[in-house]
Amino acid sequence: MDAIKVGDFVRTSDDDFSRVFSLAHLDHNFEADFLQIYSEGLEKPLEITAMHMLFSSGKAVRADEVTVGDMLGQSKVLEIKSVKRTGVYAPITESGDIVVSGIRASSYFAFLDRVPFNQHVMSHFFFAPHRMMCSFDFKMCENEGHTNGYTNWAYWAIQIMEKANEFVAPVQCFLAVSALPFMSAAYGFEQMILAPFTTLAIVGYMLYKKNQTISA
Repeated sequence: MDAIKVGDFVRTSDDDFSRVFSLAHLDHNFEADFLQIYSEGLEKPLEITAMHMLFSSGKAVRADEVTVGDMLGQSKVLEIKSVKRTGVYAPITESGDIVVSGIRASSYFAFLDRVPFNQHVMSHFFFAPHRMMCSFDFKMCENEGHTNGYTNWAYWAIQIMEKANEFVAPVQCFLAVSALPFMSAAYGFEQMILAPFTTLAIVGYMLYKKNQTISA
């Protein structure tokens, strides 16, 4: 992970690769607690921080929510250990996921502790303006700066989310609900610009179904 650079293409499934457009967390010297997740058929365990997300039975969950017996793709979790490691890395891909040690993981970290929303989706929506900018001129993304190990593109939002964790669940939910329309609009605009024909097809289908309902 420490060798991945912005612009690299990394595996996201058996057949697909996606480009890394940001290193959300890059700190070679930071010591952190990691979970070692041992799974069937894999030679090496996945090492991941507790609040980073991965996909268990197709759903994005925090790593510390995974238990022995859960399915990570086609692989059953056999054992989970704790270990300390120096160096924290979080490459953000255009697709929002990445395969590490044979396991499909999210590119994102679950910052909010007490919200019922899918934080993988919310984070993917949040990075829509950044992805869109990179798609038009990738050189603008190749030399990103970092503050306290976090990308400057998202450092302000990370600070807000870390502060939000000091509040009770209703306040966290209110903040998430307040931000969701703006993030959804940003993601919708990204899709409209980068995939206009698909967007038009979806909008056309929705209008057709609406007219059918009205006629009925």
